Amino acid sequence: MSHRVLYTYKKTVETLYNFATIEDLRSVAPVGFRAARTEDIVNLLDYLGGLDVAGGKLKAVTGWSLPNTGATNEVGFKATPAGYRDELGAFAAELLENRIWIDNR
Repeated sequence: MSHRVLYTYKKTVETLYNFATIEDLRSVAPVGFRAARTEDIVNLLDYLGGLDVAGGKLKAVTGWSLPNTGATNEVGFKATPAGYRDELGAFAAELLENRIWIDNR
């Protein structure tokens, strides 16, 4: 089951999940929780004032490549620049991006 491995990367990133992990019906979420769905993300973006400002309100104020424009962590989410793993398994955009998987089942 190597495709379900929860990838860890550097000390600054807690855990990176791959798509198979989110798709797995056993769920990585604690009891009573679930992976976000598209409508959850849309509602969150709307609640935080729209796409132009929501990202900054979710971002950690440190750890990102400069300039870290708009980062306030206003809601305490503390999104970190984890980057992603490409199709060949290499890490990319470690200080530039945070990608969040959603469940569209």
